[in-house]
Amino acid sequence: MSEQSVPTMTAFTTRHFLRRLEEKVSGFNAKLLLHAAIVESGVSSKDDEKLDSEQATNLCLSLIKKGGPAFHVGQSLYKEIQQ
Repeated sequence: MSEQSVPTMTAFTTRHFLRRLEEKVSGFNAKLLLHAAIVESGVSSKDDEKLDSEQATNLCLSLIKKGGPAFHVGQSLYKEIQQ
């Protein structure tokens, strides 16, 4: 019987991802990029709920796939999550 691991919670929320995107692009574009990445990664949490490490990693990878400014945000957040 395999033991299920409890997901490690991170300090990041989707609101944190949005703030970082807004530093690179306009607020409207940041919301569009984040929404598309959330849908693609399958993350389902509210803005103020902390993401577990798998959700945060998947969201970073989705942003990286988007390219451009989203790539840089996803890459920097991914590095922070992995530390």
